[in-house]
Amino acid sequence: GMDAIDGTPENKERAVGEAMTARAIALNYYQGLGPPDLCCLSKVFVRAWLPVDVSNLPIGYYHWVLGVDCSCPAAVSTYFDALLRSQHKAQWYASGEYKVLKATFCIYNAFQKVDVRCEANFPGNVRTYCVDGSGKVSDVVSEELWSQAFLCSLLRAQQKPPPLPNIKILPPLPLNLENKFVELVKIFFWEGAKLSFPGEDSKEEGNHLLASIFKEFCTANRRPDLGVSFFSSVTPRKPALAAHEAQMLMLAGETARALEVLAAAIDNDESNALLRQAQAEVYLAQGLHAQAIGSAEAAVQRDGSLVRPWLILAAAYTAMQAHDMGLAVLNQAPMPPLHPPPLIGLPKPLESTGAPAAEDA
Repeated sequence: GMDAIDGTPENKERAVGEAMTARAIALNYYQGLGPPDLCCLSKVFVRAWLPVDVSNLPIGYYHWVLGVDCSCPAAVSTYFDALLRSQHKAQWYASGEYKVLKATFCIYNAFQKVDVRCEANFPGNVRTYCVDGSGKVSDVVSEELWSQAFLCSLLRAQQKPPPLPNIKILPPLPLNLENKFVELVKIFFWEGAKLSFPGEDSKEEGNHLLASIFKEFCTANRRPDLGVSFFSSVTPRKPALAAHEAQMLMLAGETARALEVLAAAIDNDESNALLRQAQAEVYLAQGLHAQAIGSAEAAVQRDGSLVRPWLILAAAYTAMQAHDMGLAVLNQAPMPPLHPPPLIGLPKPLESTGAPAAEDA
């Protein structure tokens, strides 16, 4: 339609601002990394040949987006400019066209449970502010608040997208953002436990969502060297993180060094189940099944609620042709609950200009 933006499917609001209101009400209840970035636009139909017609009320539109460079307000303004350039231009003979009056970009900071927002009026100025779950608005957005929000945005962009109507997914991070990402992970690593889901085991300092997404990032980009240098820098404070370092070493094909790192960490932290689990993982990958069983049993003795060591035991027994043992072990394994966090804070759009949400198979 005439109100569309090329290449960006949007949802139309019943009342201007309802998407941001719904989001603000949900701020205290979001879990984990929270919702994708939200971009809201208000547009007005301007008649051709006539001065601005006051009788036309603005209409609200919104879309979710993953992977936008929101490293600073200027970067967000660049995204707004791209949207404005793609706004449908009317033919010369048309009765008028839609103009964007205002754009707001919302980035959820999961560390502090606040929404950091960047608002632009056209023509006019750009304002940044933040909103908390009690509805308090502050115009003071510290560099830390913005950096944390940007890091959360980068983390969300690397996870499976939620099944939302009209979510725009941009291609993987360009190199300049990758470097920024690594830098931010280093700065906020020890606060990563704040990103856990309730009931998730975040007792283990440093063994959290931030660590696992960073590990996936290094794996997906075939950069084990990044992972090794990062995790080796944090293990002195928390020996259990050697489990991550070992995985990165394995990825780099340095099995012997992975085992050395784990042995040293186990000496430091005898009671740690995750280190034994990591050791069992390395042995299993090497085909050393008897050693894998030894380490996995040690892990289970220290923490029976971990699922992975039971699976390693089953795999190792089965590889040694002890199928009955493999099955017995699987029957004992605890089953983790599988529940994606509920999607909250989402208004029902009046209509959508884009494709329907992808249904999960």
